[in-house]
Amino acid sequence: INELKKSKIKFIQCKSGKSDLYVAILVENRNQLQRRLADVGIFCTVIWPLSIEQRNISEIAKYTEEHMLAIYCDQRYTTEDMRYVVSRIMEFSDEEENNDIRC
Repeated sequence: INELKKSKIKFIQCKSGKSDLYVAILVENRNQLQRRLADVGIFCTVIWPLSIEQRNISEIAKYTEEHMLAIYCDQRYTTEDMRYVVSRIMEFSDEEENNDIRC
């Protein structure tokens, strides 16, 4: 995950703990990135669906809901698994940035 911190990808969590189940990132093209990751067997989830009222209260909440992707990092995954996940996120992000789609 430290490799992602070197990229333009934004993190929601300011610190990581030993009990984290996922790392939440913000990406401009969340749905496209999620599909591309699923195509290579990496399953990430979208969480925090908001009601219409909640979306209207805060632009930050609306933006977070529309751009957040949760990358699983629990006990099922080894360090090598996480390196693979990060490498694919970086690869897809670089490709999309070169096509003027920012992460």
